[in-house]
Amino acid sequence: MADGQPSPEEPSIRLVRVHDGLEDSAVQLLVGEDWEAFPYLLSGAVTMDALRKRVGTDLLFHAAGLADEAGRVVVLVAPSGMGKTTAARTLGTTLGYVSDESVAIRRDGTVGAYPKPLSLVKGENRTRKIEVSPREAGLRRHPDTLVFSRLVLLVRDPDHQGPPVVEEMDLLDAAVQAAAQTSGLAKLEAPLDWLARSLTTGGDPVTVKYREIYDGASLIHDLLAETSPKTVTWTHHATSGGFPPKPGGWARNPYVDAIESSGRALVLTEQGVVLLDGIGALVWLAAERSVTKEAFLERALVTLGPHPDAKEILDGALTQLVKLGLLSTA
Repeated sequence: MADGQPSPEEPSIRLVRVHDGLEDSAVQLLVGEDWEAFPYLLSGAVTMDALRKRVGTDLLFHAAGLADEAGRVVVLVAPSGMGKTTAARTLGTTLGYVSDESVAIRRDGTVGAYPKPLSLVKGENRTRKIEVSPREAGLRRHPDTLVFSRLVLLVRDPDHQGPPVVEEMDLLDAAVQAAAQTSGLAKLEAPLDWLARSLTTGGDPVTVKYREIYDGASLIHDLLAETSPKTVTWTHHATSGGFPPKPGGWARNPYVDAIESSGRALVLTEQGVVLLDGIGALVWLAAERSVTKEAFLERALVTLGPHPDAKEILDGALTQLVKLGLLSTA
């Protein structure tokens, strides 16, 4: 709930007091003369405030969320413009509306609902947005208890031909895409392991590709209703304090979290995620403690096989990993 009051010093600024059951806070809106935009600006400001309060405790996705009658939630993750609001508007008439923008998954697997007004484009040039209440949009209310059931990556392709399709994804490729649509990921404990577990809840990671989400409603229903055993596995490399390299050696720099799967590694630092494969993954995984170039080369030859330019390839990998801030040398 929110209530606003003009500031006497500046009529174009509104101070909004927000009460959401966690804590009271205030958000400030610079509205100017465009009062028609006030509901959209207010909705965005309140959303950002709600996300701020959950950073570091919940796994926060920029996503639409919908729930069946049992409270099982499907989380539809996608960048802006990929159809999250359209998906919520379309599927929310038969499934419970959880959110069209932000979904919070808690450690215990429950989901925090955020059934904000829908932000819909307006006008011929589609440059403005209006806020439409869930009731006005004809959306169903979600059950009181919500439990995370499936995460789906949405891909809207204007050139897609035929009906929407479900495609399985490599775990680390899916994790890269999903991580880009999170908030405060690096502030969580073991965030990449949590992300991998979320991506494989209900089955292997999947994406739904479509031209218009209207055509994919039945696929989303099926993914929510049916579960399949996951076949992908990963190894979690929890963060450590880091061991400085010895003279002539290389070692990992401190990092936030990492997972390994199918010979590749995904590393999370304070700057974001880095996906490593081939010799880059081999070197980083081997460098938990100080390793010499000779030892790296011996391991690469055993694991990847002989190559006439093996030394040059190794030098390039070491140089690149140092530039990325993942390794240090002494």
